[in-house]
Amino acid sequence: MRAASGVAAPGSAAAVWPIFAGLGLLTWAVLTGQHTYPAAVLLLALLVFSVGHRWIFAWPTLIGTTILVILWIPIRRFELPGSLPFSLEPYRVMVLVLGLCWVASLLVDRRVQLRRTPIDGPLLLVLLVAAASVAANSGRLADGAVNDSVWKAMLFLVSYPIFFYAVVSVTRTYADVERLVRIFVAGGAVVALFAIVEARTQWDFFDHFAARLPGLTYLGPETGDFARGGHERVLASAEHPIALSAMLVMLVPLALAIGNSSRQKRWWVAAALLTMAALATLSRTGVVMLLVIGIVFAVLRRGSIKRIVPFILPGLVALHFVLPGTIGSFKDLFFPSGGLVAEQSSGRVGSSRGASFHAGIPVVKHQPLLGQGYGTRLRGQDSGGQNSFILDDQWMGTAMETGLLGVCAWLWLFLRSIRRMGREAKDDEGPRGLLLTGLTAGIAAFAVGMIYYDAFSFIQVTFVLFLFLALGCATLMSDRPRPPAEAATD
Repeated sequence: MRAASGVAAPGSAAAVWPIFAGLGLLTWAVLTGQHTYPAAVLLLALLVFSVGHRWIFAWPTLIGTTILVILWIPIRRFELPGSLPFSLEPYRVMVLVLGLCWVASLLVDRRVQLRRTPIDGPLLLVLLVAAASVAANSGRLADGAVNDSVWKAMLFLVSYPIFFYAVVSVTRTYADVERLVRIFVAGGAVVALFAIVEARTQWDFFDHFAARLPGLTYLGPETGDFARGGHERVLASAEHPIALSAMLVMLVPLALAIGNSSRQKRWWVAAALLTMAALATLSRTGVVMLLVIGIVFAVLRRGSIKRIVPFILPGLVALHFVLPGTIGSFKDLFFPSGGLVAEQSSGRVGSSRGASFHAGIPVVKHQPLLGQGYGTRLRGQDSGGQNSFILDDQWMGTAMETGLLGVCAWLWLFLRSIRRMGREAKDDEGPRGLLLTGLTAGIAAFAVGMIYYDAFSFIQVTFVLFLFLALGCATLMSDRPRPPAEAATD
């Protein structure tokens, strides 16, 4: 695994045998009359691997590719061939490859070490409480559907810290962090651009893009009525418009941080695209998260807010022309007839946040400490049955599944991250402090956004959260970059 610790040129011998193998395969396909597209694709893959295998297995490439796969290939809409108990999706393959490379490097490469982070305690408590909640409700596992749901949920829960520690362990300098952030924001800006296209044309680029990748099987579009106020809400590469809005909004402060520190206009354009695309989802959750980001910047970087304020009015004018009707739709969403509180409190359980919240309170009171068990709630969406209801409130869902201990564990995780990163951001006036401000704002926005939707039910945005946590911890443990003038004197 030493190839994964740096980028080096491949040896000439390594490039010879794949080329001959690929040419032989292509020749066989032509002579036997077979369709040459798969052979050509395999030949190209062999050539790329032979020439750049060291670069492919370098950590920035592995992590960057994992980020782009999570951002660009829609989850639960495509799968790879295989007979496993779960769908073999591209993001799972990439996370597995990254995790295996990281574990192998821990065993054989002294340069890669498991690093302690400021949030080790909260992360461990989250895992322990989830496991304890399942153990305390082991009788519910007799139901086959519940048992399958629990094991799948626990597998997901464990994969997030593995992803977190893999990124933290190999991202050791501020330059490494900044490189990943640029990939992250650029990849998100691509999602935002095509989300805006989708809002105007109702054509989802990411379904067509992924369908053309060799080996992927299209499972069909996400089902559900996503229309709101007479407008179709965009989905892009996400599992739901709310989750898409949350993910794009979280990337806005990173784009602002990179734009402020680099003074390059393309990052300001990325921030504008991310904001407009988030609003194209017609999600109130995204707007609330944007307000949280503004508050965090006002507390930690008031000067940055002052530079952004003059662009708000021109931005709203541009939004009106790029996405007509969006501003009026939000006016109706936040100020409906009869009031927003009445709208959210009326209706049956599972159809409105207020009604579902009140129905969840007795469930929490029944088992207040450890809840019903992590992953035991079946809402009739992707499971074999239904024993609960949709909440649209991840904090209440956490209280129902893992009790008040689970809520406290997640609160500790968020508060510890925000406090440590925010304090360092305030003390560091340079680009590093600005980036920490963006990461703090994104994490705070996610925590508040959990009040308004089942955040952990959506894999893409949850991976984005753990990437924020990983980049934040890696930044905290990195050295402050020297000013350019100081570096030039060396």
